[in-house]
Amino acid sequence: MKDENRSMGLDVVRCVALLCIIGVHVFYHNGFYSRPQKGMEMLAADIVRWFTFVCVPVFIMLTGYLKAQAQLSGKFYRGIVPILTAWIFISFLCIFFRQFCLGTEKNVWEWASLFFDYKGADYAWYIEMYIGLFLLCPFINQMFGWEKNAKYHYTLAVTFIFIVFLPSLLNDIVINGFVINVIPNYFVSLWPVAYYYLGWILRKYQFRLNGFACALGVIVLSIVKGLMSYISAAGGDFYDGIGGGYSDFFVAGITFFLFMLLYQIEIHTKIFRKIFIHVSKRALHIYLLSSIADAFANKVFILHNAPSQYWWVFPARVVLVFTISLLLAEVVYPVTVNISGLMIKCFERRKRDDEEKAELL
Repeated sequence: MKDENRSMGLDVVRCVALLCIIGVHVFYHNGFYSRPQKGMEMLAADIVRWFTFVCVPVFIMLTGYLKAQAQLSGKFYRGIVPILTAWIFISFLCIFFRQFCLGTEKNVWEWASLFFDYKGADYAWYIEMYIGLFLLCPFINQMFGWEKNAKYHYTLAVTFIFIVFLPSLLNDIVINGFVINVIPNYFVSLWPVAYYYLGWILRKYQFRLNGFACALGVIVLSIVKGLMSYISAAGGDFYDGIGGGYSDFFVAGITFFLFMLLYQIEIHTKIFRKIFIHVSKRALHIYLLSSIADAFANKVFILHNAPSQYWWVFPARVVLVFTISLLLAEVVYPVTVNISGLMIKCFERRKRDDEEKAELL
């Protein structure tokens, strides 16, 4: 897609989700999860933590939106080559950094084990999930798209909400020491497909919601989830409170409203268009390289992890990690793009040669 024809709202979605990823990793590194849930600083941190936690669901919704028309073809399968190239190259770069810069001593087989377990780059677990989702895209689209009736699709969306997201709200209710589960929770692990479908149906019907209503939904749901987490912890650490993963009802709600808020944005100022497009194209590289930037930020902020300092450390660290990761991506991105481009050309040339041989036969 030419840059002048891009839907800028989708680039904004990708950039905001990227910042959320960097933000949620701040809590992983600053000792937040093991601190007592006491004080307004921790309550505010809980709210921000749950807001930034929607990063992965937002990316999956974006995948559903962008891949909604994907069909089985050689061109479709070649689309995974740049993703795998970036993952492999950056994983080796991260392994080199951890071995020789951080002093993480492991032998070749230990590093190989980490690499094939999608842990060469610290945050590469997403690639493992994305590969499977990518390969399923044409089949999911076929299953979703055969029925043209809107009522069918709305009913399927409600069904996903019921079996994937509602269990987190209506299950694990403790009454007199007994746990009550109101809704079957056997299919909550379908959350990647559920978020994909939300993006898919949004592409099909192009829903629009009032921007103020979407912003209010994001704020209210983030606050409610943060309060639930904080109050239920009763002064213990984060995990003593009401938790929830990507299948959490409130996480799904924040994801939906945030996506709806951002994907409707139009940017006409040329310089801002260029900035969002530039960052958006490098989002995967920035994400994978952010583990290197986080290692550097850990040293910079090692004495500034107290909850009373969160209010300034959090934004400062996000900016620092984003900046370092972007600078690294400026070097790595053209390398992986050129490698994947050469690989795709080789595949296409071989395909043409095979077709020419078949014609001669």
